[in-house]
Order: sequence, then C-alpha cells, then structure tokens
Amino acid sequence: MNNMSLPLVSIVMATYNRADQLEPTIKNIFEQDYNAMEVVIVNDGSTDNTLSVLNMLQNTFDFKVIHNKKNEGLQKSLNIGIQHARGKYIARIDDHDRWIKKDKLSKQVSFLESNPEVGIVGTSYKSGEKTIQNPLSDSEIRNQILMRSPFCHVSVLIVRTIFAKAGGYDESLPYSEDWDLWLKIGRIAQFANLPGIMVSIQEEDLSLSGDYFLKQLPLNRKIIQKYNKDYPRSKRAYLYHQFLKFFFIIFPLNGAVHRLMKRFFLSSFALSSNRNSAQ
Repeated sequence: MNNMSLPLVSIVMATYNRADQLEPTIKNIFEQDYNAMEVVIVNDGSTDNTLSVLNMLQNTFDFKVIHNKKNEGLQKSLNIGIQHARGKYIARIDDHDRWIKKDKLSKQVSFLESNPEVGIVGTSYKSGEKTIQNPLSDSEIRNQILMRSPFCHVSVLIVRTIFAKAGGYDESLPYSEDWDLWLKIGRIAQFANLPGIMVSIQEEDLSLSGDYFLKQLPLNRKIIQKYNKDYPRSKRAYLYHQFLKFFFIIFPLNGAVHRLMKRFFLSSFALSSNRNSAQ
C-alpha cells in the first residue's frame, strides 16, 4: 500500500484452512498496477497453519489480518472484514482464485469515478477452461438478474456506502449471499460489468459443486420471490426456476443432457447481452 492516509480501494478476503493457497493469492493481489489500496484478510478460525503462513507473508506484503476466534462462515467473515475496511470501494477475492489482468482494479476504479450512479462493477471470467460472459449495461444486467447471477463474486468492485445502505451480506443465508447482495444493491444504484475476462476462478470438483448447486436451487427460488417486483422479466424468471426444479428430478446433475442445457442457457444469456449491446 502507498503512503496515502486513506486507501481508495479495500480488498477483502476471508480464508479458512487453505494455508497452501495463501501465498500465490496474496502475491497475485499485489501484482495489480493499482497502488492506492489496502488488503484486509479475515482468518475465519482456521485450524491448519494459516496463522503462521499469514505471519510469514506479512514480512513481504503489507496487509491487515483479522482473526475470528471460531469459524463464523463466509458471510459473517466478509461483513467483519468490510467493517474494518477504510476504502471508498470494496474489492473481493477468494483465497483460491486469481485476477488475471494487472489493470483490473485501475480500470474499475476509473469507471466508478466516472460513473457515480453505478454501485457495483464486475467483469466476465474463466472457470477452468470455460469462459463465462456477463452482460455489460445496467439494463442488460437487470434483464438477467432474476434468472442468474450476472456478476462473478471475486470480480466485483463495490461502492462501500452502497454496500452499507444495502445492508451487507445476509448472514442468515447459507448460499447465494452474493446474488442476494446484488439484488439489494440494484434497488438503490445502477449495475455495470466491464468487457473482457479479468478473473479466473477455480473449477470445483464436479461432485462437490453439483451437491452445492442442488442445495442452492430451493433457496434461489425464495430469493427470486423476494425481489421479483424490483426487476423485469419476473414471470420468465419464475418459469425458468420452475423448469430447473423439475429438470433435475428427471435428469441427473452433470449428465449429458444437463451439460447440453447448461451450454445452451449460457450461450442464450451471452447472445442476449450481445444483441442488446448492438441495438
């Protein structure tokens, strides 16, 4: 961090028992070409050697560590980290993901400084070998947000005052806390994504991610019902989520039909964004 009394960007990361991932992730953060920043890491009650690794890395990198006495979970840990953040903007990164463009933060800061009506800006991303395109404009994002999360969590830069007005992460949610936060932010500010792939997320084991996905579905339907009056295409979103409910009763997760439909829907969302951008 530079010598500014207050950083413009606070980068917040929560970590739990991933000591082997910390050094490459922290090194990745400090490879950004943007210097007006601070890094806040919440050690969420780790029982491995996370503490000793963080202490060692502080000899090389300038970051703040907050230690939870017990494992509080991602949602509460992120809220704790952001409470200790001083920046005008909040950036997120997880302890196993990477920012693959060194000018990610500088481009996002420049965008938000020039567009004060926007409360959150993200990017598209890579998941393993797959590229996921996110819609760019506020209207495009609103047209998709009841059907899918149009932001990659570790790509976003959020205006801290908007985060606070939205109420932060809902600590009662076991999943989809990021999607819920976007939906709250959209009530009080505009959305945006920058073009280009700037983030790479780790592709989880299929059996683990599949179980996680199935557990999310009922909760996602409840979240959509909560916000359906705030966004367009609510009837289409209802039908889409009802389709998913019955689809996975009939077809197994990660089977051939599921993979085909997943590619179809992702392509449809990307084509819709591109078509709207061209108009």
